[in-house]
Amino acid sequence: MTPEEILSGVMMCVHKVNPHPDQEIHPESDLFVEKIVDSFGILEMLIFLDQQFNIKIPAESLNDDSVKTPTTITTMVTSL
Repeated sequence: MTPEEILSGVMMCVHKVNPHPDQEIHPESDLFVEKIVDSFGILEMLIFLDQQFNIKIPAESLNDDSVKTPTTITTMVTSL
């Protein structure tokens, strides 16, 4: 998959777990600062990404920076 296709899937996932359906989300939106997701939402997203892209995200890949924005999540997924 291309990075653009992965970003599209990440954005779809972010919209799915966002408790505020009318909130605008951009590739550089800070998911925590803008309260787009919480810790439960991140877990839900990681499960979805595992299934969507048929990947396993190792625990050592997860940190505040790797799941900060849809773009950083895309970079992490692309690197796996």
